[in-house]
Amino acid sequence: MKDAFWVAPLAGFVGLGTFFANGGPDGFAAPDWSAVVLAVAACLALMLRRSAPALAILLVGLLVGGYFKLGHADGPIYLALLIGCGVVALATPAARWLPWSVAAVSVSLAGLWVRALGDETGWAEPLGRSIVLIALTATAASLGSLARSRAQTRREREARVSTEEQLRMAQDLHDGVGHGLAVIAMQAGVALHVLDRDPASVRTALEAIRDTSRESLEALRAELSRLSGTAPLTVRHGLADLDALAGRVRAAELAVSLHVTDQPLPEPIAQTAYLVVQEALTNVLRHARARSVEIDVAVGADGRLVTVRVADDGIGADTYDEDMGLFGMRSRVATLGGSLVVRSRPGEGFALVAEMPL
Repeated sequence: MKDAFWVAPLAGFVGLGTFFANGGPDGFAAPDWSAVVLAVAACLALMLRRSAPALAILLVGLLVGGYFKLGHADGPIYLALLIGCGVVALATPAARWLPWSVAAVSVSLAGLWVRALGDETGWAEPLGRSIVLIALTATAASLGSLARSRAQTRREREARVSTEEQLRMAQDLHDGVGHGLAVIAMQAGVALHVLDRDPASVRTALEAIRDTSRESLEALRAELSRLSGTAPLTVRHGLADLDALAGRVRAAELAVSLHVTDQPLPEPIAQTAYLVVQEALTNVLRHARARSVEIDVAVGADGRLVTVRVADDGIGADTYDEDMGLFGMRSRVATLGGSLVVRSRPGEGFALVAEMPL
């Protein structure tokens, strides 16, 4: 029904123009109503362009061809064919509209030539009109197809942006909340293990659980604020926060050796370095069964490369699955023009190395 808003005015305009074009010698003396009916019907056939585009454009071609075959005068009925080719191309892929549009134009040209031969006007006039009609319909169809292609490209781009945003939010939630839950689970296990004989260790574990829970809730609140459309609560961490991160992991009875460069780093690189270390520690807590882990964030001697290395002494594995965490780390590092390598050594642990250019 949406098409009625433009088809109805088009039919009215074409019908009125056809009425005048096919009047008697005195304009209104003897109008040919069959011409008006054919012209209006050709326009109204465009109402089918969405549900049956092939039928719509073919009907237009048949009605226009019949109009000319009956010897009616030139007039705005050409608009029905031109606009028909354009709007059908706008609504459907080229593979669907092209053969039917060619058929419609061919039928219209056949009617045009039949009229010309009946009038004995020669071949020059219908040939010129045929060339112009073909050129105009091809232009209209090309413009419609181009507009459809651009609209489809825009929709695909919007869908891609939406998907990337969803993936980014999933990665942020995984990095923040996933790490927090892993640390909390490990610390809770430590607290239960020494509950009766080492109250001081229990207290340390509970304090670490409290701090980790608070940080995870802040990360979750920041993502929910983005989902709700309110101003985002940005939670950013850098190299200065690695001490606190290592401290929470140490409370889970995992020895952590931390070495961090004193050289200031650009904020994006510092944030990514923190997230890489955080995800690496999460994997150590969840999978490695390690007793110790070494963290090293260093700048190369030439000052052009930042290297983040996290290695543990856990069980390692012959193979490993690259889950969302590793995929997210690799994507973040690649965004900055860097690379990430994970080496698994059976019986000797995992080693993760990320390199980012300055």
